[in-house]
Amino acid sequence: MENILKDSFSESTILSEAKKAVRKPPLIVILLVLLAAFTAESFLTNSPMLQLFPPIFQSAVNMLATAPADIALSVVFIRCIEKRSLKSIGITGKHAGILLLRGCLIGFISFCATIGILLFGGTAEISLAPSAGAGIFLFYLGVYLLQGFSEEIIFRGFLLVSEANRTSVTAAILISAFFYASAHVFGTGFSALAFLNLFIDGIYAAMFLLYDDSILCIGGIHALWNFSEGDIFGCQVSGYTGDPNIFQIKIKPGYELINGGLFGPEGGLTDTVIEFSMLLIILILVRKRAADRSAGKNRSVSPHSSKVS
Repeated sequence: MENILKDSFSESTILSEAKKAVRKPPLIVILLVLLAAFTAESFLTNSPMLQLFPPIFQSAVNMLATAPADIALSVVFIRCIEKRSLKSIGITGKHAGILLLRGCLIGFISFCATIGILLFGGTAEISLAPSAGAGIFLFYLGVYLLQGFSEEIIFRGFLLVSEANRTSVTAAILISAFFYASAHVFGTGFSALAFLNLFIDGIYAAMFLLYDDSILCIGGIHALWNFSEGDIFGCQVSGYTGDPNIFQIKIKPGYELINGGLFGPEGGLTDTVIEFSMLLIILILVRKRAADRSAGKNRSVSPHSSKVS
């Protein structure tokens, strides 16, 4: 698998820029930085200051307080400690609009597929939710975009790329996926199945980042998945209460293994199907690119590629 990844990502700007880092901190140092970020995030999440805001804005205020802090901490460490460029995070202007739009569509469609399976299987019910208005809807869209990209930067642009600079790409993908899934352990209703789903999510997210050589598509996927889950359909988002603005999904009791129960759809077998499907798609794309590049190398060194005088 490592050879396939090397061939597929051999022209990755992210990995080549990462190699220019002046310092390559050990994993324990990076984990301490992440721990500091999550400790501060936990403090803000449980702060009584949130109660000063109307209920409809409390989750947004929480995300607006934590997401920029996570981004800032990651970027400062990357630029000032490792001394690598923002290109190594996947921040690029090349095809930016297309990549972001594609990611948003994938995120929205994949979550709609999850809801469709739950409704078709009779493990959830749907109803219209009282609308807070177009302004609140768009406001939350912006908030979820910020929150989604903050997690992609800290777990993929920071942790994944830093580890890929020290170990193999395969190991870096697995390490980043493990700690990404572990970061959700305090969500209400967290389970071993939720961990598995998020672990798979972390693997395909890492591969999307390196395949696209950009954080924009996977950032869009992450953001619109969460936005659809919490705001459009009003589900629990990894154990945290959503803010329904269009629909309200009611998870039926007794089907927790399928619908995820209190953790939300990400904790059920329905999500496992979606996560494995996403992983299969990116694996096919990565293998195809690796095969194409390997064939190209073979043609370039073929003895028939040059004339014999």
